[in-house]
Amino acid sequence: MADAVRGRLLLPNASLRVEDATLDVPVTPAWGKLHRLEGLATMSADFLSSIAAENSVNRSQPLPAAAHHRRSGVLLIGHGTRDATGHEQFLALAELLGRRLAPLPVQACVLELQRPTIAAAWELLARQGVQHIHAVPLLLFAAGHAKLDIPRTLADCQQAWPAVTWDQTRPLSRCPELLELIVRRLDEVLAAELLPLERTALVMVGRGSYDPCAQADMKVLAHCVGGKRPFRRVATAFYAMAEPTLPQVLDDLATDQSIDAIVVQPHLLFAGAINQAIRDSVVQSQQRHPRCRHFGSQYLGPEPEIADALVRRIAELPASGQTI
Repeated sequence: MADAVRGRLLLPNASLRVEDATLDVPVTPAWGKLHRLEGLATMSADFLSSIAAENSVNRSQPLPAAAHHRRSGVLLIGHGTRDATGHEQFLALAELLGRRLAPLPVQACVLELQRPTIAAAWELLARQGVQHIHAVPLLLFAAGHAKLDIPRTLADCQQAWPAVTWDQTRPLSRCPELLELIVRRLDEVLAAELLPLERTALVMVGRGSYDPCAQADMKVLAHCVGGKRPFRRVATAFYAMAEPTLPQVLDDLATDQSIDAIVVQPHLLFAGAINQAIRDSVVQSQQRHPRCRHFGSQYLGPEPEIADALVRRIAELPASGQTI
């Protein structure tokens, strides 16, 4: 990165890889229960202890230039939505993350369609005395926003506040806590409908992206989720910008005589137009294929698992807060 940009940008390698921790999440045989990954609670406690110590510095005394710790803050960056419920859910998650990370200041902002902007939120943190910002994109995969739009905007912010440094967390991807939440959503449907897994198919449907790495990451995620429950078949679909589309996948599965039921999991964070469009597609497929029962599970939502996943991503950042 150019010398003028003194932040740290941590992104996945272009080559596709499966996170080792993701594959080690233990599950119980019973429905509706996933054990937390061992070590997460300890890791989070250590991280929270470190940030508490970091922010206990007397603000009236300037930190030495060579200080190991710099007062940090968190910039939670959402995509933005016109849907009022979806925006409220984003703010609810920001509040939950703030409680997880207290006393570290957490400021929510969005890329588009709502306020505050990234620049406005950066300024709010800087005026609170924050010297180093952990930028936390609330994104499921690394595509254009994570790789280009957010880093460029953060670099612009630093031009206005050159004394404030920054780094950026990785997207949620296949974070163990995210897998836990997905399986919980699926178990809610499986338990309520008493569906036999040996004759039930799972469709993981993502928003879609032109980025081939993001598309591949979605397919690997579906494979990881399929490894947690023995569905008859597991398929990946995309709402837009990639194939196969959801109607294509539903038509294929519904005509498979070994499948009596299909569960569609929308891999979306919050409510909005895309979630409604996915629900509509499920209803339409049920009308086309009355023999095969169709069910839609709940989107992810502002749940504790998402907050814990974000804490994990922040804890993965280098502790020194130094720049490159």
